[in-house]
Amino acid sequence: MDIEFQTSKPIVRADVLAGETPAGSAEGAGDRWRFSGVPAETTTYFLVLTDAEGLSNRRPERFTVRLVKDEPPTVRLALPGVGDMVTPDAVLPVELNATDELGLAEVAVQVASAAAANRPVALPLSGFEPRMKEFLAALNLPVTELAATAGETLTMSARGTDFNDVSGPGVTQSSPITLRVVTPEELAADFARREQEYRAEFQRLVDQQEDVRRQLLTAADKMDESTPPADRSALLAPLERRQRSLANAVGLLSQQFHRIVDEMRINRMDALGVGDRILQGIVDPLASLSTADMPDAAELLKRGSREGGGEWEARADAGQARLLEQMRGILSRMRETEGYHEAV
Repeated sequence: MDIEFQTSKPIVRADVLAGETPAGSAEGAGDRWRFSGVPAETTTYFLVLTDAEGLSNRRPERFTVRLVKDEPPTVRLALPGVGDMVTPDAVLPVELNATDELGLAEVAVQVASAAAANRPVALPLSGFEPRMKEFLAALNLPVTELAATAGETLTMSARGTDFNDVSGPGVTQSSPITLRVVTPEELAADFARREQEYRAEFQRLVDQQEDVRRQLLTAADKMDESTPPADRSALLAPLERRQRSLANAVGLLSQQFHRIVDEMRINRMDALGVGDRILQGIVDPLASLSTADMPDAAELLKRGSREGGGEWEARADAGQARLLEQMRGILSRMRETEGYHEAV
């Protein structure tokens, strides 16, 4: 802590008190002085000034230094779209976000592997300057630059350091990201396995959608125009909730298939355009079902508590039929893409 001050007239001495305890004397001459110290806690200081005639200020000037805890930096490292396994041909997208309220002293990202032995590889981070309060970096890392081969494990982490020279420095290490290097054949087999699991899950959702339609028809048989809204709601509200739950589950599957496409492209395994087939035939239709078609069907079920009647029943059943037709078409395309992976 350095405090500089100027007096209204030349003085010969400036004593500093921390509360009632002497904290030392300021250095200087004439009307310009400077005091340096390291407070251990929030402290109120008093300046006792003395001039050449030996006269001191009756009311010492006061100032308070409030200590604020210097939190260590925050550091986040991410590899968007990267799975647990990568091939030697992969190019990894690396994203770094480091922040510190008082400024960063150093930021580093390193990768350890068997090939690097005890010397982790430091990644180049262009644009960083000391004292930056936030640093964002995005770079592409070819696995070939790490000389990693199938069977090895890569461990990537980031570190941020601040300028705390009192109780620090504060150092934060990101959570390590561990990747297993595999052959393209191993990763292709994993893609096929996951797609089969997702298709089985989607088949289960199709079965549930068929059950929703059956229950809708059963509920419609129990209602007519004289059925009170409360009774309608008791029959239709559970179906509306199931429809919204199915929409969420379909949305999750869309994300999982999208993740496969991302991994295929990161690992340079999309030579036959399988990724585009999955996006256009599976990911996008699933997303549309999840965000538009299924919520619309749920909203129509909700309106049935108020509307009712033969016209509403026809629209609701037609909506369910369209959903099932779309879902069966997507299911068929899922089987086709599994065949593409076998060809690869």
